[in-house]
Amino acid sequence: MTIKFVLCRPRGGLNDMLCQIEHCLRYCRNNGRTLVLDTTKSGMRDDFQKYFSIKDAHGTRVISLAEMPVDIDSLSTIPEVIQGRTQTYEADGIVGGEVRDTQSGEIINFDLRKSYSADLLVQERAGGGINSYWILQHLRPTELVLGAIQEKLAGLPERYISLHIRNTDLQTDYVHFVKSISWALRGRNVMVGTDSGEVQSRLLKMKTGAKEIYFPTQLDRTSTNPLHDAASTEESTILEMLADLFAMALGQRLYFTFTKQGRVSGFSGLAFALSHSVLAREVASLPAQPPSNALRRFRSEGLLSYLKNQAVLILVKAAIALAVRTRESLRK
Repeated sequence: MTIKFVLCRPRGGLNDMLCQIEHCLRYCRNNGRTLVLDTTKSGMRDDFQKYFSIKDAHGTRVISLAEMPVDIDSLSTIPEVIQGRTQTYEADGIVGGEVRDTQSGEIINFDLRKSYSADLLVQERAGGGINSYWILQHLRPTELVLGAIQEKLAGLPERYISLHIRNTDLQTDYVHFVKSISWALRGRNVMVGTDSGEVQSRLLKMKTGAKEIYFPTQLDRTSTNPLHDAASTEESTILEMLADLFAMALGQRLYFTFTKQGRVSGFSGLAFALSHSVLAREVASLPAQPPSNALRRFRSEGLLSYLKNQAVLILVKAAIALAVRTRESLRK
């Protein structure tokens, strides 16, 4: 029997990358194909399988491009314009999530709703959303990532709450956001995950009421460049990002808000979905203990205002938590 493949070359940041892998994994599962991952063009710019393995994918085989058992350029290919030069074609920048072959101008993609007879289907695109949530149940961190997570957690208190603030390519009115949840921060240890050194500098000067604020990764206080758009990256940078993601998810609570562009950062949603996933529970288990009377009083102050201002986001969070747990329960 001839083995047929899907080559997934995701673009964009971590959430985009996971969304695109999930699309292709589902297609392979439904069409009996082997998934080939090449994440060297994503924000990760490294081998995905150095950091995660994909398990329990209903028998779907997942390999890296280096593990291809045949010459990839000898295969019949969709899109046809890159056949014979799959390893060497050049692609233009991302427009609306799509990437075009520089030589032909054709989009490097295929219709996920169709079946094809070609040996190799190639998808190179960006695009986020909630599909990253579904792949969490299949991911297992490697020892390299687990070590980075453990090191990160060792620098944090046993009990803390998490904030995520995105403020580079997407901006957040984080001053208003932090003030709106001051009732939740007062007297608490607070871990802040952010892509902005400016946010770190500003929060240290604000009267947040927090017992202590932790920035697990120190950033350049003058840079406004999104980390996932860097021309290159290093293993240490990727491990910092992944460890920050898990540390946020493993806090007692995770708070985030809409950006000024009227959307939720994909990284925020991913961290929140992770906090409700079996993956987070397998990596670490923090005992759920009721807050002290003092903390309970702090949390009640300003709560009504917060609920009113964040009503839509609270519904979004509830939907994410329900969707992740329902999806995982159906898998059992």
